[in-house]
Amino acid sequence: MKKIIAVLMSVMMLVGVCACAPEKKIEGDLISVVQKMYAEVELDAETKESFSYHMIEAVPDDAEMQTFLLGTSELEYTEAVYAMPMMNAVAYQLNIFRVAEGVDVKAFMEQAKDSFDTGKWVCVMPEKVEVVNVGDVVMYVAGTEQVVDAMVAAFQAQGK
Repeated sequence: MKKIIAVLMSVMMLVGVCACAPEKKIEGDLISVVQKMYAEVELDAETKESFSYHMIEAVPDDAEMQTFLLGTSELEYTEAVYAMPMMNAVAYQLNIFRVAEGVDVKAFMEQAKDSFDTGKWVCVMPEKVEVVNVGDVVMYVAGTEQVVDAMVAAFQAQGK
């Protein structure tokens, strides 16, 4: 009986320690985060080389540009960055947001995914779309399955 109680108490302590683990965060400005992700992403050399031709810029305050880049101008964020090729035959875009304080991150993620126009490339569609977060930073990425999976891993590795 004593052994059972000891094992149960050990399990309860382990659960308590895991529940109190600090949430990961991404520090720094989001343009630097994207640049670091592009440098560290695990992809073939040709694909990584193509990233050097991507625009990495802050999302402008202009509602029309926000709608073009994000699908809506209604997202509540404090900082947002997009990365995409100037010209490419492959559908690809990466958006990263620092969600405004007090905004439900999961609801933000759903709104971002529901708003984005995956048909904006006209002749091509992304193979895969993912929306993930590390703390209050949310990433939306659309592209080939291989690139999306690699970018998700590179994004999650930025959390500390």
